[in-house]
Amino acid sequence: MLSSAPIGSICVIEELKTAITGHQFVLYYQPIFDLSSGLIASVEALVRWQHPQRGLLAPQFFLPQLEEHPSLMKELCKEVLRSAFYQAAKWHSCKFKVSVNVSAFTLAQSGFVEMIESLLTETKVSTKKIKLEITENISLLTQATEFSSIWKTLYGLSDLKIALSVDDFGTGFNTMLLLKQFPFSELKIDKGLTSVDEDNREYLITRSIIDLAHSLEIDVVAEGVERSKQLQILRKLTCDFAQGYLLANPCLPQKIDTLLPQSECGNRDTTRL
Repeated sequence: MLSSAPIGSICVIEELKTAITGHQFVLYYQPIFDLSSGLIASVEALVRWQHPQRGLLAPQFFLPQLEEHPSLMKELCKEVLRSAFYQAAKWHSCKFKVSVNVSAFTLAQSGFVEMIESLLTETKVSTKKIKLEITENISLLTQATEFSSIWKTLYGLSDLKIALSVDDFGTGFNTMLLLKQFPFSELKIDKGLTSVDEDNREYLITRSIIDLAHSLEIDVVAEGVERSKQLQILRKLTCDFAQGYLLANPCLPQKIDTLLPQSECGNRDTTRL
């Protein structure tokens, strides 16, 4: 069970250093479903801190501290990517991708593409199995000095044939610039916009985002799906994929394996919605 303890009482830098070197961070995976076929299209890797005293901690209880220490954030990012890549390699016979979150500030640091290349070599995973989700705070940097670095990094990743997704789409100020300037193949609509009913403003905004994305040949994922009616409307709007607690909770890899007793891995058929 995730802890809801206050941030200030638990997140000190020395603890975080110990957590990284002691491999206290673990990855949970949440399935993302194809709304046409009902099959699992990808799984998103979500980092948790298995704190020795306070139990399982969600990212909001440690990431804000790490963001103030770029070197530690880079170390954690590398460990998360390594773990996710190894897991993706274990799922090599399954058709779904493993998606990993990367912040814009991490992308702006030098050597990110080279680190990805090194991890791909180490884990022996195919780039076809990997997707990187870029948090939309990248829009805050579109006019900043880091823009050139991020541009080169994203196109370097695209050259490696790694799929790129923009996360929390609709929350930033320069949303349209992201689609114009960067090689994204997918966008994830923020859950604040997917609580759709046919008579609310979110419906109109979500419909417009889906139509725009499809006109650009970009796939759309709806985040935060928690109601059956919501899922029904998203299907009507021809949203491509959906993710949320209605469909599946984040879980350990072993649980994903049990969700696929007759999965698309090999010649089998996957669990459907």
